[in-house]
Amino acid sequence: MKCRYCYAAHEFKVLKNMPKETAESAVEYYISHILKTGNNLFGLEFHGGGEPFAAWDLVKHIVEYAEKRCAHENLRLKIHGATNGVLKKDQLHWITRHFHSLLVSFDGLPHVQDFHRPMGNNEDSFKYLDQTMKYFDHHNFPYGIRCAVSRFNEDILDETIDFIRENYNTNLVFMEPVHICRNTINNRGIKKPDFYKFIENYKTLEPLCAKKGLRLEYSGAQFTRISANFCQAGTDDFAVTHEGYLTNCWEVTDKAHPFSETFIFGKILPGGKISIDQEKLDYLRTLSVKNIEYCRDCFAKWHCAGDCLTKLGHNQFKGPRGGDRCITNRQIILHRIFRLLET
Repeated sequence: MKCRYCYAAHEFKVLKNMPKETAESAVEYYISHILKTGNNLFGLEFHGGGEPFAAWDLVKHIVEYAEKRCAHENLRLKIHGATNGVLKKDQLHWITRHFHSLLVSFDGLPHVQDFHRPMGNNEDSFKYLDQTMKYFDHHNFPYGIRCAVSRFNEDILDETIDFIRENYNTNLVFMEPVHICRNTINNRGIKKPDFYKFIENYKTLEPLCAKKGLRLEYSGAQFTRISANFCQAGTDDFAVTHEGYLTNCWEVTDKAHPFSETFIFGKILPGGKISIDQEKLDYLRTLSVKNIEYCRDCFAKWHCAGDCLTKLGHNQFKGPRGGDRCITNRQIILHRIFRLLET
């Protein structure tokens, strides 16, 4: 696909796949970590720099290898992923038998999906997403929707919700404001939404969604959790890039990323040996809202958890917040508190 706002660079013409040996070493590394901690849950997720299912044979190999190894070690295995939803029927059949859930990037109304997320040949993409989600619905497969909000669709979010509710069986929708990154700047026609308008829209939509049996979420104000970490960054969870690097941030997927020196903390070497920069790993474990002075007295800090570190606009990860997203997070969490008190 050639999504207009994606952080993953679609300019790459050659598909870069992880070697199977690297994938197997990553599975073994995580199993050894789990066994040391006494936990018995292996969480396996597939995510970008790009569409993970483009490496279809590799995904199947990793899943089947993890299933075999977890069965041998008596570990529970939960498999999740994110996808653009452009999948063939045989892929959908296999996914519904092996995965526990997916998050589908889908921007709702057909004309919005086709504008935001065109195919690589500029063909419309809605028809493919429609087929995928109806397949999931027919097979009772659990999935959520991640809907990006730009200036293009910020005034029709109510129509978006109605369309999703009327056509699909999912009960979870994330509304996420477009973040301006390199790809967004290079693609004309995409602008970030008016955050104050986004806040008011969200306040209106959330109770309406609840009445329709739909859970509306926004990543910066997750009221159903209490956490010191916004995401995997700062925790012992990690991702493995196609080159075998270990990264603590799902968006830092190669050494070219400006934050790679912070978030990439190790590498799987030939032969399966793991190289770890312990100093970097120790620093990453301090990236918690508990250590952010700006957030110290904020009522929203356990639900925003310091917000996404790659969207701060600077590299002082324990430093100041206060931008558009910070205001959005506080306003939405405050709204949710008031709603809770009213009930």
